[in-house]
Amino acid sequence: MIGNVIRFTTSRSSNACQGIIIVSTRKSLQETLITLREEYAKQLPQTITDILTLGQQLQKQWTLENLRQFQQKIHRIAGNAGSFGFLTLSQTARVLDTLLVEILERNTPVEQHELTEIVRRLEHIQQASLVADEPTKTISTPPPTVQMPTVEKIIYLVDDDIQLANLLAEHLKSYGYNVKAFNNTHGLSGLIQVHPPALIIMDVMLAEGELAGPQIMYAIQKNRREPLPVIFISARTDMTARLAAVRANGDAYFNKPLDIPVLVSKIKQLTENPKPKTPRRILIIDDTNRYGENYAKILQQSGLQTAVLKEPLRIIDALDKFPPALILINTQLQTLNAIELAVVIRQQEKYKRLPLIFFAQQFDQTLRRAAVKGIADDFLNETIEADALVATIINRLKHNEHQLQNTDYLHSDITTGLYNRQYLLSQLELIKMASSAYPLVALYINIDSYRGISKILGYNAIDKAMYETAQFLQQQVNKSDLLARFSDNVFVIISIDRAVHEAKALANSIRATLESYVLEINGQQVVTTCSIGIGVYNDDIANGASTAISQAESACQQAQEAGGNRIQLHNAAENIKRDQYRQTYWQETIKSALVNNGFYLVYQPIVSLHGRADKLYDVLLRLHSDDHPDGIKAHEFLPIAEQHGLIEEIDRWVIKQAVLSLMQRYHEREEISFFIRLSGTSLSNPNLPAYIRKCLSVSGVPYHAVIFNISQNVAVSHLKETQIFIKNIKSLGCRIALQDFNGKSSAFQLLKLLEANFIKLNIDLVKTLTNKADTLSNIKQIADKAHTQTSAVIVPFIEDATTLSLLWECAIDYIEGNFIQIPIDTLSYDFSG
Repeated sequence: MIGNVIRFTTSRSSNACQGIIIVSTRKSLQETLITLREEYAKQLPQTITDILTLGQQLQKQWTLENLRQFQQKIHRIAGNAGSFGFLTLSQTARVLDTLLVEILERNTPVEQHELTEIVRRLEHIQQASLVADEPTKTISTPPPTVQMPTVEKIIYLVDDDIQLANLLAEHLKSYGYNVKAFNNTHGLSGLIQVHPPALIIMDVMLAEGELAGPQIMYAIQKNRREPLPVIFISARTDMTARLAAVRANGDAYFNKPLDIPVLVSKIKQLTENPKPKTPRRILIIDDTNRYGENYAKILQQSGLQTAVLKEPLRIIDALDKFPPALILINTQLQTLNAIELAVVIRQQEKYKRLPLIFFAQQFDQTLRRAAVKGIADDFLNETIEADALVATIINRLKHNEHQLQNTDYLHSDITTGLYNRQYLLSQLELIKMASSAYPLVALYINIDSYRGISKILGYNAIDKAMYETAQFLQQQVNKSDLLARFSDNVFVIISIDRAVHEAKALANSIRATLESYVLEINGQQVVTTCSIGIGVYNDDIANGASTAISQAESACQQAQEAGGNRIQLHNAAENIKRDQYRQTYWQETIKSALVNNGFYLVYQPIVSLHGRADKLYDVLLRLHSDDHPDGIKAHEFLPIAEQHGLIEEIDRWVIKQAVLSLMQRYHEREEISFFIRLSGTSLSNPNLPAYIRKCLSVSGVPYHAVIFNISQNVAVSHLKETQIFIKNIKSLGCRIALQDFNGKSSAFQLLKLLEANFIKLNIDLVKTLTNKADTLSNIKQIADKAHTQTSAVIVPFIEDATTLSLLWECAIDYIEGNFIQIPIDTLSYDFSG
């Protein structure tokens, strides 16, 4: 259906976005979702009444079964209320759910003070159920951030909550997926054997048990030669549930309420990735004539290509003639030591990540050491049954293929599929080296109507708009250009085969074409514009190729200030004035935020990998902004604050607010600890320890609850001041963490000197876990060495299940990252797992 056009224009003078919306008469997904929401709200009073009745029964007669039924109903509210617009209710119920799970796991009668707490929390739930919040992004019409599937994709959705299953099914159907929802798992295993789906979405907690979802999927997956893609969903945030999902071969884990665009992008990744182009060849090394030929026959019957090498000394020649996807090695070789043979294979660069599986009669210490050193990926008993052999090999092949795909995924923007900011910046110098005839030119493309689309059509429409814009831009660039999504509403093109005037012509073409390009968003047509800045890097510029992007960004800001929908070539003289204005603007903004409470804190949990009950949170700073719903992150403004002498005041504000938050928790008898970051400037102030002592003594918070984060670089550049600060602060009882730890020998010398209680690894060590075989061994060595100095090791930036599973082999103490939980402004993480 072709309707009227929504045209967005930007007016800098009025700072307003103008547009006309024509609503379609055809019943939209939005209307369907609103209907579901109204039905949920209509049934909610009865649901709350049922919960209150169960709570009263629990007080009169405590039984384990009553408690279990009560907890399941509370868990359901915690999981689904947020999806229907009752976010406060969901968060309130989650707190009680956590308490009930702890009592159930303890398996002892409820104590009186716990009953009192349950009653108090029920009152909060009853109050929260009376008022709905603003509809969350999960209830808004989800803009397709991916193209519709070219063939029908059948998805099995397993969730015993009928209302939530219907809601999610409606969302996924709007993206072109055929969804079959199941409210129980009866007959599911048999159905999957006959009609396997493209993907399964499985709730963790079902009527069968608290971890029934992963347990059922584990049983299904282990009997399959080709594991199914699985996404687990749950209101549970604890490590027990997450680890169960990983062990069940889960590909992703989403907390409720669900982020629909991100979920759909993950579904696309799991269902539409092309099959590997290389054949699945299995090389079996066995000179005993006992198992090799039998294994080969079994694997051939499953469709795999096999070859048996009976002369291990000819391994190099065999690898050239029969490049394998996986190698099986008999540990009882007669002519060679199997471990040494594996090392020879690993020493070849192209086989560093090749899966090696040993088969043996028993697992001795030699094989265990091989696993620790990263030489072997798995072990089989020689007498393994045929089905188990095939399943193990297929699982390992798929895991390796998934890791290879994940390497590319880490370089990509999840919404548009383009390269992301990190990848573009990492490639700049290499790109410049490839060009000699032309300068490196950066086009910084800012979508003018980004705020207008989000305000008028809703924030979810942004994903659709950015995806469509990315598709358009891909048609404008050539093979030698690098196109990336640089930030929310900014794309960057790096060109190395054009003169400056040709790059300017490209920018003009993009601007003019985009102005007349019609975006289809939720059945409506939208026209938008862009501002483009152009920056140029020549060999005579000393600061590196990234200068071109800085120039382009500055020029783009000039274009926007001039009214938008235009291009601007960087001008050094004008830019100096602009930078001065920008510095003044940020100074005033920061000063105003300090006076008017414009800052706020968010928290990210730091979770034990070994079941410790420590409740640790990283404290992160944000700045309120009408233009950024999630706040402005600290790295955007702290460098300017430090440059203009405002950083100490900010550090003290963070310390004070963090201590106040701790004080409230300790008054509620909840023992938690905060990691608080400090700048080098603050460390150099001899009065800071006295300020900290005053804050803590007045609050009554124990000193050990505060852990001060000091980056390795800051500690090195302010070594004397850091030593004095740590000596003073440790005398109070506070603890110290050394962050951005790079694991080099100089870093360990610094650790020994400062005696930090924790180290947090540098991001460069973590981000290469999935694509460098030696990184895991390196991290383990760092952990072992840190433990000799009594320092606990934290691995931050955990973004996916793959990274988490790799860390099982290391002696890591704690983990942190968005895979565990994104930073939020509440302290609601469930550490009970």
